[in-house]
This record gives sequence, structure tokens and C-alpha cells, in this order.
Amino acid sequence: MFAPDPYAMAAELVRVCAPGGVIAVLARTPDSPFGQQADIAFRHLPPASAVGRPRFEAWGDPAMIREFFTGQPADIATTVDSVDVHWPSLEAAVDEVTTLVPGWVAAHTPLEAAGAWSQAQADVTQVFASAGHTDDTGFVLPVQYLTTLARRV
Repeated sequence: MFAPDPYAMAAELVRVCAPGGVIAVLARTPDSPFGQQADIAFRHLPPASAVGRPRFEAWGDPAMIREFFTGQPADIATTVDSVDVHWPSLEAAVDEVTTLVPGWVAAHTPLEAAGAWSQAQADVTQVFASAGHTDDTGFVLPVQYLTTLARRV
């Protein structure tokens, strides 16, 4: 899902897959709590930062998947599933995501320079809080993802 040219990536996946083989791709859905992270970061970065921005979330959209594989010798099937991600607390979830996920690590310095780091973290907190819940094990965040299976014909 992090390929900068998804059309070229789909073509290459099909090219290297033997006939009858299966290509499998998992990607967060755009509306999932994880899928919203890029939009949060880019909302607070200077406008020039979004120029040429890759749309990683597109790999989590069934319509885009079909577009990426258009013209390729592959039969496409997609399903949306969900997994519960657990942390000791909401604060631990936000801290882990905003300090360890590579996209957030790269965005930290420019967001800090723009005076927007705290607001970006607050936005992540709000998204996680509205999508997740706390139980006796800690904070639980259901995260939707798209499974794509492309059978090479």
C-alpha cells in the first residue's frame, strides 16, 4: 500500500505472479482510524507538503483496487474485515502511533516547526476516542482493513 505509483505496482505484482497464482494485499480502509492518519497530518502541514502526496489509503478502497488492476490479467476479490488493536490506554495508543509510525516520525519535525504538533496529536486522540473504547484490558480500537485477492489468469 506504500507504493508511490499504484498502477505500476499492480502491473508489477501481476507480472511476477505465475498464472493461477494469487496476489494478496492488506491495506487499512480510508475511513478507519488508521486510514485517517495521513489526512490528519497533512491537514496541519504547510500546503506545499501535500503536493504530489501519495494516496496510500487508495489501496484500502475496493473501487480504486479495481482501477489499479484494470487491463491486468487478474480476477479481483475484496473483503473488508476488522481487527481489534489493544493498548494499555488511549494515551498509550496515541503515543505509540504518533512516535513510532514512520509517517508520524517524518511529520513530527515539520509539524512542530509549524506549531501544529499538539493539535495533530489532539486530532489523533479524538479519532481514536470516537472509534475505540476502554474495557477491563485497556483501550481497544477496531481497525478496518481491506483484503484484496487477485488471482492471476
